[in-house]
Amino acid sequence: MNLFLYVALTAYFTALCNSENVFNRVFRQVAETINYDKSSSDQEEGTTTAPWNPLNWFIPKLNAIPYNPDTDLGTCEIAARHGYPCEAHVVITEDGYLLTIHRIPCGRIGCEHVGKRGSGQPVFLQHGLLSSSADWLLSGPEKALGFILADAGYDLWLGNARGNTYSKRHISIRHDDSRFWDFSFHEMALYDLPAELDYIYKIKGIENYSANNASDYPHSLVYVGHSMGTTMLFAMLSLRPEYNSKIRAVMALAPVAYMSKVKSPIRLLAPFSKDVEILSVRNRIDYYDSNQQKNEYTNNVPNWVDYIAETLLNRVSLSLLMVAKFLGANEFLPQNKILQFLAKYGCELTEAERYICENTVFVLCGFDKAQYNETLMPVIFGHTPAGTSTKTVVHYAQEIHEKGNFQYFDYGTKENIVRYGQENPPHYQLQNISTPIALFYAQNDWLAGPEDVSLLFDKLHRSTIGMFKVPFDSFNHVDFIWGKDAPTLVYSKMLEVMSRFQN
Repeated sequence: MNLFLYVALTAYFTALCNSENVFNRVFRQVAETINYDKSSSDQEEGTTTAPWNPLNWFIPKLNAIPYNPDTDLGTCEIAARHGYPCEAHVVITEDGYLLTIHRIPCGRIGCEHVGKRGSGQPVFLQHGLLSSSADWLLSGPEKALGFILADAGYDLWLGNARGNTYSKRHISIRHDDSRFWDFSFHEMALYDLPAELDYIYKIKGIENYSANNASDYPHSLVYVGHSMGTTMLFAMLSLRPEYNSKIRAVMALAPVAYMSKVKSPIRLLAPFSKDVEILSVRNRIDYYDSNQQKNEYTNNVPNWVDYIAETLLNRVSLSLLMVAKFLGANEFLPQNKILQFLAKYGCELTEAERYICENTVFVLCGFDKAQYNETLMPVIFGHTPAGTSTKTVVHYAQEIHEKGNFQYFDYGTKENIVRYGQENPPHYQLQNISTPIALFYAQNDWLAGPEDVSLLFDKLHRSTIGMFKVPFDSFNHVDFIWGKDAPTLVYSKMLEVMSRFQN
């Protein structure tokens, strides 16, 4: 009877699951929870799986990867597990978001051996798209940039952008309210970074001087950003040039500003970035009511999509309405089908393992087999994607659509006039940037290709320290964080450049 039940369940779920990854997960979970009847001799011999179990025929044979506790730990817990002190601080932005900053004030040697807690030069690390502060630590003490910098004597501060795992709170808005997700990297640059940098200087001033003289602490912070972390920095210094004097130098890993040569599958979303009426609340209701149809996706969608929809209402496409369902109207939560569509393109380029291509970060950023660390994958998957808004992804897609221009969010002609005083969104003014910036780039980067980085270098010419190419041609976007050889290929040179800007 049990055998018949197993086979019946197998047939049922096979028909029900239309994607291989769902199929695999379902049967893996079922197989792991079945309580098989074993003879006492089997138990004495240590047999773990009954050979007659039909589900074993369908479960993929994967190499066993030892469990790494970091998979299920938070940023400070990971640091503590490896012997590093860690603190969590909460910062309030001007527009009410509550951001968590993690701090590693010294290396494993202990703060008492370097003078006092946090006596080192402050370094601020800002993660990329769909990431969090944990990403800087996942590779472990020998390879993770966060630990390497802490052991080098720096006072490390790890930022978390609004909307990710550690910054999903607001002083007056629930995170399931569409208003919470009405932001892109523009708001992160305008509000998040200034609040975090000001807070760091405040704490450092109090620790090294006193509460009354905290402002006397010298502006010696070094900013290290990856991917979107660099986008935020460029936009902040453009929008708020007074912060140029508060940053000693910038180390930009895989810098993203201009996006005319993007290879990432995100470019496949670019044609839709001007048609985001697919997410509109009011216009979708009007459209479906006029056609006597029901729409289950009309609730809780942010205002920014309505602004564009008002401009494009006459071009509403029924086929595009489904894209909203797949991407997520507020938080970027792409469903399996859209990931499979994007992954098909990406995996054909890289011949990556199928399960890797189920992760949004690898789908959008690429995969480098030579730098791939198989044992690290469960840890990475335990922390990414860490979350962001759909509006952030659409903002990047708009830039690709507009010939790669580094520009403000495009709300559509009417709302652009209201917000910007002109029909088209303004460009970020990079001539406002005077902070010394080092650009680290890779030949095979899908999001920050050499030509786009070269254009950025030209725009920043008066403030750039230089362009530093990774000496490994297949090095990709995420390899800057998790590549097996990132310490020798990237970090050693970066530390050398940083040494020029020490206190």
